[in-house]
Amino acid sequence: MKHLLPFLSLFAFLAPASQAAPGTPGGLAANRIDNHLGLTFHDYSFSWKAINQVGYQVIVASDEQKLAAGVGDLWDSGLQRSDKQSGVLYRGQALPPGQKGFWWKVRTWDKEGSPSQWSEASRFQVSVASRKVSRLSRLTTVTGKPRFVAGKIGQAIQLGGAEVSAVDYEGLRSTQGTTIAAWVNPKGIAGGWQCIYRKEDGARRLLAIGQEGPFWGVWSGFVINGRYLEYGAPFDRKVLGDGQWHHLAVSYNGAELALYVDGRSIGKKPVRGSLGNGGDAPAYL
Repeated sequence: MKHLLPFLSLFAFLAPASQAAPGTPGGLAANRIDNHLGLTFHDYSFSWKAINQVGYQVIVASDEQKLAAGVGDLWDSGLQRSDKQSGVLYRGQALPPGQKGFWWKVRTWDKEGSPSQWSEASRFQVSVASRKVSRLSRLTTVTGKPRFVAGKIGQAIQLGGAEVSAVDYEGLRSTQGTTIAAWVNPKGIAGGWQCIYRKEDGARRLLAIGQEGPFWGVWSGFVINGRYLEYGAPFDRKVLGDGQWHHLAVSYNGAELALYVDGRSIGKKPVRGSLGNGGDAPAYL
């Protein structure tokens, strides 16, 4: 046996490094996502090919050495229980254009709960836009005629009755918790509901202002533990209609709903459970 071991070591050394184990994902591709609003987001989606996939994990790193060490310093999706193998949206740190490149890889899980080996490393580069931003097509749909105006930070969209919809992605329907937040400057305050954000596909999620029952205030709506719940807190409509920008937010962490205006809590409600993740309907502003 003492003569066999060196032979085995030599065989392992000579084995092709690029030879993937059975079930290892292949065919990796990173694709830039367009957005009809013409905003410079540098968004990307990932795709690969795998067999018997019921879950996946994607990591993205700023250099090849970190990726090889299993460090996703730009993004680590964690284990996502899904058979999706294309259109997986990058949800990590902003990717500045002009750098030498970014690295990513993926592994999958089968029905027995066993992970595959990591795929080979794949590199993609964010290029500097050579066309006018207004001509870039991106993954958003606009109905009506909104226009860009001066905002709280940079530009804002003045809807004026228009709607902006964003295609569905996993981050819009987390089951563990979520936050919906927006800077708003209403040009008019109505007695009825004025919806700021709404995703409607059997597991409604919304943020709105308006009158419901005995008071006017800030409202939210979520499906929690299979039951739709609307929660609102009173707020002075004159404050939101003063012609200034105000920050509205609702947050749910699996144990409590909380509403905020300009960073100040205006109401909290204890409620425990999982959020309904709905379907793939778009989200609307």
